[in-house]
Amino acid sequence: MVLLVYGNFRYREQQTIKNILGNLLRQVIQQKAINRGIIEDCFGRGLDTAPKLSKITNLLFDTFRHSKRSIYIIVDGFDELPPKSRGIIDVLRNESAKLKIMVTSRNLPELDVHRQGFNAPVIEIKPEVEDMLFFVRTSLINNARLARFIRNDPALKQKIEESIVKKSMGVYVLPVPTLPKSSI
Repeated sequence: MVLLVYGNFRYREQQTIKNILGNLLRQVIQQKAINRGIIEDCFGRGLDTAPKLSKITNLLFDTFRHSKRSIYIIVDGFDELPPKSRGIIDVLRNESAKLKIMVTSRNLPELDVHRQGFNAPVIEIKPEVEDMLFFVRTSLINNARLARFIRNDPALKQKIEESIVKKSMGVYVLPVPTLPKSSI
């Protein structure tokens, strides 16, 4: 079973630990890894109010503990999560040793992975400048509104390209210690 957490700076306020765990539970349900009767017993037949964190956590981690399938969780854009939600890794890691967690993040000083307690190998992924330029140029051409602006202003186009490429360099993949060494 593969589950995904996607950090998105546009939705920082909604990305609480409770909502992230609820989203993981929804993905488990969608993958039919939980019997519908168990869900109804736990939450009732109709949800007029949001379930409590304890119910979400209990059902999610009980499912993980009783699953015969391997469970992989990918946390993409860890750096995009609000600081108070970055503890999700500790919550997941502490609750189930069966989980295999991989985290992707940009390498920002405030996210020093060793201070975060990952204590795992860091795999640096740096895109080639040419690849990034191709992607940015294609994106600019395919965006009708931007294409109109840059068509008559080559300096603006170059400034956009340079700033995006510069900021995009330095994406890191952080395998969390629950991964077996043979998986890294």
